[in-house]
Amino acid sequence: MKKVIAAIAKFLGLIPKKIKIAASRSLEITNRIKKALEHPVSDIITMIIPGDWDDNLKKVILQYLNQVIPYLKVVDNCKEKDGEDMIICWIDELKKMPKETQDALLIKLASLLTAYQDGKKLKQSLYDYFTQHIYTAHK
Repeated sequence: MKKVIAAIAKFLGLIPKKIKIAASRSLEITNRIKKALEHPVSDIITMIIPGDWDDNLKKVILQYLNQVIPYLKVVDNCKEKDGEDMIICWIDELKKMPKETQDALLIKLASLLTAYQDGKKLKQSLYDYFTQHIYTAHK
């Protein structure tokens, strides 16, 4: 077990700092979405984006959410919506899915958000890999 932890730590040291920060932000959002799935929330948008983030970062993240959610083509009835309505619709539809599907979609959402925050400079599979490892290390 110590070897596995040491290997993960070594690997995490190779991930560029900008991607670590983006992945950490993305995972914070998806963890907040997960909480919103488990508990009724009156204002989902306020819950999923931390209040201590500056207004520009909040706007950018909302914009990215609107860009990446359509890639997660599991919810057809949200494609006519946009802005916060699309995000709320997607979360409402996610609530109806099995927990395993929710978790898989949330980690993919975090990976896509990480890619957008980094300007999509790398292949998506690398963002998937980085995000999964950061998620596992923080678990």
